[in-house]
Order: sequence, then structure tokens, then C-alpha cells
Amino acid sequence: MAGKNFKLLESKTVFAGKIMDVHQDTIQFENGRKAIREMIAKHDMASAVAAIDPEGKLIFVQQYRYGTDQVMLEVPAGLYNKGEDGETCAVRELEEETGYKAGKTIFLFDYYATPGYCSEKITVYLCTDLVPTHQNLDPDEYITLYRYTVDEAVELIRQGKITDGKTIAVIFAVKDRFKME
Repeated sequence: MAGKNFKLLESKTVFAGKIMDVHQDTIQFENGRKAIREMIAKHDMASAVAAIDPEGKLIFVQQYRYGTDQVMLEVPAGLYNKGEDGETCAVRELEEETGYKAGKTIFLFDYYATPGYCSEKITVYLCTDLVPTHQNLDPDEYITLYRYTVDEAVELIRQGKITDGKTIAVIFAVKDRFKME
């Protein structure tokens, strides 16, 4: 793998927000050429969940996403609360968004959503042995739950009905995991 082939000359914060900052960086490559890079620095990490219900179906949340101006079908996910690790965040988000508590949690993988300009890393967990509790949505969350088999979810990707990157990665990771067992 190639290493870091540039030097940071200058970094300006052009926006400081609640969940992210935007930096404009001037970098210089080994050959002397300079370039401007815009970078979104996320303040918090995030976790996503592949939740499998007792019938073997994945649980999805459908919600409006401002960034795409679309209602999207996704796996449960959210930002770490202060002091949380990835697994704690995943279990909490699963229960808040779906009303299910995980009985068993297994780390699957880490995922960089858009590494060309954003530092966001999402840690993904498989949650099984679900116990029903109740949803505890944030005041600005409006979520509808759906359940699909892995094969149905793959078909929804093919139909363009699932377009969220983390959700697509989760579906194929789960498909691959259970193919090998």
C-alpha cells in the first residue's frame, strides 16, 4: 500500500457545526505540486446494525434523509453518545429505533462512508437473539420498520429501492457470513 505522499501546509476551518467541521486544507505533494482539499471532520463516530429477527429477517428503518431529500430504507444506525464505544452505541441505537434489545452482538466490520472528503467511520455489528422492548425515538426521528430476508434485500438493491452505502455493505456482509456457516 502506498503511504502518505503529501504534506499539510495550511488548514482553515470554514465551518464549525454541531456534528461536523469543514476544513479547507492546502497540501503539497512529493513532487512540489500544491492542491486544495475540502474535508468534513465528523465530531463523533457512528455504529450501524445488522439486526436479525427470530424469523431470520433483517430489520430496516425507513426515514427521510435531508441530505438526499429522499425517504430511504436503511439499517438502524446512529452516532456515539459521549463515552460510548461502538458496540454500546449499536445496541442503544437498535433499541431506540426499532424497539428491540440485542441478546447477542458480534462485530462485523468498520466502514468509511466517503473517505475522499470525510473522516466518518461507521462500526457495524450483527445483533441477534432480539428481545422486544419499545422504541425511544429522538424528537426529530420519524421511522417506519420493515423486515426482509437477505435475498429480498439484495433484490431491493437491484431495484434501486435501497441506495444507502452502509446498508448495502451490511446486506452483502450478512449474505456472505451466512453463506459460509
